[in-house]
Amino acid sequence: MGQPSLIIPLRVKKLIHKLIAARGESTNPNESGPSSEGDAAMIKRVSVRFALLFILIVFFEELLELVIEIFELLLEIIHIFIELVEQLLEEILEHLLHTDHHETETIIANGVLIIGFIGLILFARYLPRFWLRIKRNIFAVWLNYKRQKYSSWRALSHKQKIKLVSAYSLGISLILIWLTL
Repeated sequence: MGQPSLIIPLRVKKLIHKLIAARGESTNPNESGPSSEGDAAMIKRVSVRFALLFILIVFFEELLELVIEIFELLLEIIHIFIELVEQLLEEILEHLLHTDHHETETIIANGVLIIGFIGLILFARYLPRFWLRIKRNIFAVWLNYKRQKYSSWRALSHKQKIKLVSAYSLGISLILIWLTL
């Protein structure tokens, strides 16, 4: 069976944007119209982006450690949950099948291996479709982003384009100067 097309959701999205535009509202929540944005607001928006980039660079190691700690905490919670399920299964099997501890662990280990192999086979069968869907969605998002940025750039006046390029150049220069200190 074929994969669902991305064209239909994009057509629906375009139709919704046309209906919203007909009512006189903005179709993009991230912009209120590049030409209607004031110079000060544009410079402020660019400055906030560079401030966030600066904070990310400065606190990158701490943010990375925080993400790793959260990941380790999630793994510990999953491990405790698995241990609880295993203990529950051991108790149930020992009472239902009248087995000792070693036989129960053998039954559980074999069951987990069988379920793991079935899951691995299903994952291997689904992986190519999943990968294709991810690639298609990433490509669609990237094209939409490029189209949005291109239309925003074309809507700017020459004066605003010069100010925007100057703001980005200044921000990149300041970050590079700070990084080389």
